[in-house]
Amino acid sequence: MQKLKAQQTNSQLDRDLREIVDVLENAAQHEGKYLFIRDGKIAFDDLQVQNGSDETSYLWDAMAKRTVVEAVDYDQSVSKIGDYAFAGCSSLTTALFPAASSIGDYAFSGCTSLSRVYFPNVSSVGVGAFISCKIKEADFKELTEINDRAFNNCQSLSTLNMPKVISIGSSAFAGCGLLSASFPLATEIGNQAFLGCATLADIYFPIVTSIGGRGAADGQTFAGCASLGTANFPMLEYIPASAFRTCYALSYTSFPEVLGIGTDAFYRCYSLVSADFPKAEIVSAGAFWYCSGLKYVNIPKISYVAAYAFASCAALSHIYFPSATIINYNAFEGCSALNSAHLNNVSVIYQSAFTRCTALSVASFPAAQTIYTGAFSGCTNLISLYLTGNYVCNLAASNAFASTPIGGYSDVAGQFGSIYVPASLISNYKAARNWSYFSSRFVAYEG
Repeated sequence: MQKLKAQQTNSQLDRDLREIVDVLENAAQHEGKYLFIRDGKIAFDDLQVQNGSDETSYLWDAMAKRTVVEAVDYDQSVSKIGDYAFAGCSSLTTALFPAASSIGDYAFSGCTSLSRVYFPNVSSVGVGAFISCKIKEADFKELTEINDRAFNNCQSLSTLNMPKVISIGSSAFAGCGLLSASFPLATEIGNQAFLGCATLADIYFPIVTSIGGRGAADGQTFAGCASLGTANFPMLEYIPASAFRTCYALSYTSFPEVLGIGTDAFYRCYSLVSADFPKAEIVSAGAFWYCSGLKYVNIPKISYVAAYAFASCAALSHIYFPSATIINYNAFEGCSALNSAHLNNVSVIYQSAFTRCTALSVASFPAAQTIYTGAFSGCTNLISLYLTGNYVCNLAASNAFASTPIGGYSDVAGQFGSIYVPASLISNYKAARNWSYFSSRFVAYEG
């Protein structure tokens, strides 16, 4: 051991720390060299190192003063750092372990002054190993596994060099000050791994296939990364819940292999312009809710447009869902730029699905079987609705067209709005429950 320094507060403390130095230097000769410090004792592997019964309490008292330890430098003497080894060393600023191959759980947790580390041979970092440290750069060239919360809340951590990492645990870098994250070999990222990294602008994960679980409480992988501009995941198959929630600067994404998108996955991604998911078959509730800059959507394989999936996408002017059969409640609520909706296979339109789509003037649903309460309420420019199936579509409530030209008060068909149906069904529509309120709106469809 080269050095173990401390603040020189009094002579007793000096003697205490010298005692620790002596013990560590002698213990370093033991095989295994597995260092841990717990309950005021120092050990290598399973061998408890003490200087005799008379000095045990003396050493214990010295380690109770671990908060004053400032630096540890072990050259080639330590190959492993155990659980809680330096936990709570709040004055520790430097930790240099060139021969260490692994770092245990919470090994440096609470080392709130730790800013310089050197672990060139470490392959695994344990759970919570560096929680709340002041590390600015993390250079771990041989690291392959980052466990849960390993660097959680390292607010000063801005630079990473971890080219061999394969897996990143949950909340591993949550709350860090990262500017970029490049993991060319990573295949798996845990839930909330980069949650709240507000300065993270660039990411690179070319072979990642998973970025969190699929449960309602999972995900949030990059949530709150307000500076993140691009997300390119060429091999990712599923985007979990809230994965990119409130990534305000996110403007470009590429997910060519994604099959499903979780709840609120892109919630409030204001800068997102395009949503191109050619293979996606599932888009969950609120997936693009409040993406106010979204203009283009290409998700041709989904059969079910979930609740609030595109609600308040104020710039969305056109929609194309050739496989969709169900539009759930509030799916397009507040899409104020949407001027037309032609959905040939949709059979059910749920409550408030298009409410307050104030630019919507033409809507066509040739396969519609049921329209629910308030489905088009507040569509103040809706003048043409096409229901061209060879049956009468069920209207659950007359307020489906509240505050629309179709729902206006006029006895002259077409003055306020028209409902185009097959000529052979006009009389049936006029007599049908709830449709009778719009008897003057029906026009024979000549398609």
